[in-house]
Amino acid sequence: MKAVVDFIKRHAPFIVLFLVLTTVSYFSLFQHGPMNVHIRRQTDCLSLTQPYYEGAKFLKPEMHMQMGDGYSSGKTTGEFPGTYYVMAQIW
Repeated sequence: MKAVVDFIKRHAPFIVLFLVLTTVSYFSLFQHGPMNVHIRRQTDCLSLTQPYYEGAKFLKPEMHMQMGDGYSSGKTTGEFPGTYYVMAQIW
């Protein structure tokens, strides 16, 4: 516990600056759709998030690209679905 308190004291200016900048830019970033050179990755992530928003089960991630199971489903593995599930719940 003491180590955590020491870490926070030592890095307090950085932590405060990070939180302020994150809060300031949060709303401006989420008003835009996917952008920049990462558009392919962003749309892949949104493709995983939308089924959760529509009620898909947590441990059955599925994408819109139907390349799994001999081109019959979008079932996929590769990342922990928690991030996408949480984002869908925020929506």
